Amino acid sequence: MVSEGDLVHDSWLGAVGLDGARRPVGLLSALRESHTIRRFELPVHTMLPVVLRQLLLPVVIDALGAPRSRQEWAERFHRGCFSPDEQDRLAQYLEVRYGDRFRLFDAKRPFAQVAGLQALNGETKTAAQLVPSVASGNNVPLFSALSEADELLLTPGDAVLWLLHAQCWDTASIKTGAVGDPQAKNGKTTGNPTGPLGQFGVIVPTGRTLYETLLLNTPIRPDGLEPGDRPQWAWDERPAGLGCKSPAGAAWSERPATGLLDLLTFQARRIRLITCETEQGRRVHRAIVSAGDRLAQTPEVEPHTAWQHTAKPKKGQSHRRPRRHAPGRAAWQGLGTLLSMTLPLQSDGPYTSLLLRQIGDLQVTRVLAGGYPLGVETSGLE
Repeated sequence: MVSEGDLVHDSWLGAVGLDGARRPVGLLSALRESHTIRRFELPVHTMLPVVLRQLLLPVVIDALGAPRSRQEWAERFHRGCFSPDEQDRLAQYLEVRYGDRFRLFDAKRPFAQVAGLQALNGETKTAAQLVPSVASGNNVPLFSALSEADELLLTPGDAVLWLLHAQCWDTASIKTGAVGDPQAKNGKTTGNPTGPLGQFGVIVPTGRTLYETLLLNTPIRPDGLEPGDRPQWAWDERPAGLGCKSPAGAAWSERPATGLLDLLTFQARRIRLITCETEQGRRVHRAIVSAGDRLAQTPEVEPHTAWQHTAKPKKGQSHRRPRRHAPGRAAWQGLGTLLSMTLPLQSDGPYTSLLLRQIGDLQVTRVLAGGYPLGVETSGLE
């Protein structure tokens, strides 16, 4: 259980091994032992892309680099696990280089939060603000077991999952105005879009182990990452002059993603977790959720969505836009979208995700066996 919020070492992620045994792991152990982990046990299905995008993938890509060729991708994949050298580099990254950036309750730089964030009205809300299935304010789910009057106490492990879930999936509309946000008016901000994953239908390829899933979700980048592209915990390393607000402060901006790492760890909300001491240990019982960065548009480097091509778009619109899952329709009913690999340049039509196109190419070139048991997880919120 997480006590002080050290995400690197404390055991807060529920892992299921290849033998079916369940054990808690920290971030570093999850990566080192990824070849022995089949999946994670998570509170809701929509957390799988959250954990991959906001934590595991950007750590691996930033620490080890994205594969630059099919050969390099194949060498990593067929090895089946991180090499001793790669494990050392991951440990150096998480323990030395950025060890202080992965502490949930750090006083100066809490992970994925704004230290000392305050609402203009001086109020905080219950931790239910982070959990869309629990009644909170105007959000009253039909089958919620709790009312707004009930106190929700989140363990630190659950709190970090719901924190990152809010960065990806938070609902749209009015948010609490924060001290230090020049765009807040009358104690609030309006016009907030849903979190980035709410903008499209999420498609995540999965493998036989967590290690394979990580590789299947890693795009091959022949030219490497974009200059200045950094994950949210390394924002201060970005070149000056990009004109973007720091996610460590209350101010925000509408902007494009700098690159893949920025996109995966995009901070669509400014959040602060507030804790209390209980007989069971430290718990998160209150939170502030205010406006965060707004993604100008879903970029074509987005790996986890299928696309719709329009040969003659309206003025100001792109030829390509991400597809959404249709509410109430089973995933297999949209299977044609997932399997449509060829971009319809001269006509309107769908084509599949960047990662599934890459996997198809790897199978055609026999880097990946044709009979490989590929899984595909789709998720969305209505």
